[in-house]
Amino acid sequence: MAALGQINKYYEELSKSISSGQATRVKPLLRLDHPTAQQALFGLTTVSKAQLQGAAKRWLDQPWAGIAAQHLLALSQRSSGRPDQAFELYTAAEGPAKGALNALAESPQDLWVAAAMEQTASNTVVLASQADAQLVLTGDSSKSKAVGGFLQQCISALGPARRPEESARRRGNLTLLILLTRVYMRLNNVQGCSQVLKNFKQNYSGEVLQVGTPMCACVSCCAVWGCAALYPAVWIVPCNLAAPQPAAALHTRRLPVTTCGLVACFFHAP
Repeated sequence: MAALGQINKYYEELSKSISSGQATRVKPLLRLDHPTAQQALFGLTTVSKAQLQGAAKRWLDQPWAGIAAQHLLALSQRSSGRPDQAFELYTAAEGPAKGALNALAESPQDLWVAAAMEQTASNTVVLASQADAQLVLTGDSSKSKAVGGFLQQCISALGPARRPEESARRRGNLTLLILLTRVYMRLNNVQGCSQVLKNFKQNYSGEVLQVGTPMCACVSCCAVWGCAALYPAVWIVPCNLAAPQPAAALHTRRLPVTTCGLVACFFHAP
């Protein structure tokens, strides 16, 4: 079928990149704006979901066949002006974010799997932000709040690395923590940032700068720690603030803008 031509081309590229085992080849193909994926969207208007999934299985093994097919379905919703539906597809039990997370949990030593998980998790944050942007006049940030809960679940499911050979798990867990920090900064959730900082210190203090850790992640973590040291009144939530605070009270405790910029750079880097 002619409509499957560009779709098969995308699947073929993804299959070859996975076979190479190179993170630098796998990660870009899962970006929301990858050219080959964008070209594949033209064929989705005349292809059923079953055909899309069937084609994926001819090129890819599970879970990557399901991840690739759902990724394209989400891109189709996003291009149609429905980032909210794309977000729901991406965070579903069979969605790309959960699929890549489960793959990393099974292969905690494969850096290319960690790279795929990083990109799919980052995509959920971008889609949530785009969905909320459509509702900016109403002040609705429901998808950003939802992605915060989703990332918390992912962090708990993946867990920190416990053995030296689990370098990919360490990288993936670190990425999720930085993503969650980014979401909390956007929501001005001081208590959430404080909890993430405690997680950073507990699991990564003294070892983030290990060989093999992406420099962009090191910069982001150092920025978080540095601002925590410089602005303890902002970052470290006292015991008497443990209970939920009124929104007005939280908005008086603004987060450092420079840190937002440094952390955001990690997720918008090519």
